[in-house]
Amino acid sequence: MEEKIFEMLREIKSEINGMKTEINGMKSEIKEMKENQKVMHKTLNSVYEQVADLTVFKEESKIKLEEIANEIEYVKINVNSLTMKMAHSDNQIIEIKRNLKKVK
Repeated sequence: MEEKIFEMLREIKSEINGMKTEINGMKSEIKEMKENQKVMHKTLNSVYEQVADLTVFKEESKIKLEEIANEIEYVKINVNSLTMKMAHSDNQIIEIKRNLKKVK
């Protein structure tokens, strides 16, 4: 009877040792998962920062492009105005030449 009890105790002890080994393995895996989670968190933060920077760059670029488009419109207006003034000046020169021919 005592022998059976000792045998059962040995089996229980063996199972407990096996469980300890499994628990130690799980602890190691959990530690590794926590380290991986830290790395992933850092990577995710980096991605967030890059997206934020790109968003700011996009908005700044959009504003600059609008400013450039406005300046182009202003230049077009000035070119048209100068073209009209030049045509008017050409007409005046032609009139002056006609008047000079009449005077001669």
